[in-house]
Amino acid sequence: MPTTKKKTTKRAPAKKAGSASLEKRVAELEQRLNGSWVHSDNFWRRAFGVFGHYMAAHLAIVFAFFALMLASVVLAGALAGVISLFS
Repeated sequence: MPTTKKKTTKRAPAKKAGSASLEKRVAELEQRLNGSWVHSDNFWRRAFGVFGHYMAAHLAIVFAFFALMLASVVLAGALAGVISLFS
């Protein structure tokens, strides 16, 4: 059985961010997350936050489905009208 050796890859050196810059970015992220209902410590607030995202996604999907159905009905009606002209 052949042995597999781990190939070494060379990576470009990472940019070094200053600790002040990194601390500032972390503080901004924590500030944004504190206002989010999904990341709340309160169970009910978190539950309603998730439910709100679910409802928004559901409404977008339903709207797209009904728009597709409406376009199909309009197209079927137009085709039926055109066919009735020639019969």
